[in-house]
Amino acid sequence: MTRISADDFDAWRDSAVTQAVFKHLERTGEQAQEMWASVLKADVAPDPQKLLLLHNELKAKLAFIAEMLNLEPRDIERTTDAGN
Repeated sequence: MTRISADDFDAWRDSAVTQAVFKHLERTGEQAQEMWASVLKADVAPDPQKLLLLHNELKAKLAFIAEMLNLEPRDIERTTDAGN
């Protein structure tokens, strides 16, 4: 396994496209938190099964976003030309 170099990682992380994707992830995370807060503040108690499903969905979404936003060079492998 070959790790990506720190220079390549920095170039990727600092690119305009990557920064736009990260901004989108941040907004999506904020929306997920707002959605959860609004569900908990609702006047009508949600169905417990639906609440659990929503909680799991939002928890997974936020975990993915946190992982992506906190990537480090050691987390990424360089692939070969053959895609292996």
